[in-house]
Amino acid sequence: MNPQSPYELSNPDNSIRRLEGDVVGFASIPAAFAWTLARTRVGVDINSRTAIAVNTAILLLFHFIANFQFTFLFFHIGGESTMSFLCMALVYGPWAVYQRQQRLKDLRAGVKWHTYHRGETRLDFLSCPATFVYRYIEAATLLLIGLVVRKLGCGGLGLYVAFTAVCSAICECHAYSTTVDYQHGLLNTLLEAEVGGETVEHFSASPTAQTRDMRSTSPLPTGADSELAAVIARRKREAQQ
Repeated sequence: MNPQSPYELSNPDNSIRRLEGDVVGFASIPAAFAWTLARTRVGVDINSRTAIAVNTAILLLFHFIANFQFTFLFFHIGGESTMSFLCMALVYGPWAVYQRQQRLKDLRAGVKWHTYHRGETRLDFLSCPATFVYRYIEAATLLLIGLVVRKLGCGGLGLYVAFTAVCSAICECHAYSTTVDYQHGLLNTLLEAEVGGETVEHFSASPTAQTRDMRSTSPLPTGADSELAAVIARRKREAQQ
């Protein structure tokens, strides 16, 4: 049995949304690396054990292959100090575990904090709108840091930091658009409810409305018709006599 509804089959936008969801799911792991280092109070389901393990493994993998020189997306990688990836792994791993334990401690203490919270930016002192800071300014700052790290001789590490900045921007833009779509859906539901209420009120107040018996309105035969009512009335009269 095909679980898709006819609307889903006829709506080409659904395939785009599924692709978008796959891209965001892939980008969420590197983005967690950037959020854990650049933000505070990241939720435990964002700073998950999987995200910590994958990002640490990537850093260690780059540590072992940094002695090999290769080109990736027009960036030359290699010939740098292999200690940069190892040092970052030793910094990120314990810090991410500590942050996760702190959020779990808050939850046990009764502090209400969304487990999928993406954290609070350290750039909240800026006068720009918060959504603009999270989507663009913070990502641009991380991208600039990555380029600076690359210029300092750690090309691979700088490239990875820049890559996590791009992933952060992708996830933040997706979360923003999802929130806007949800609010638009609530507005559409409210308008549809108002129109439906006006329709019901119009037909309820119609002067041509007529009262109909149960037999004419019931979709199934129940026996509750005029003949049954006459039989019941006759038996009541016989019982009284």
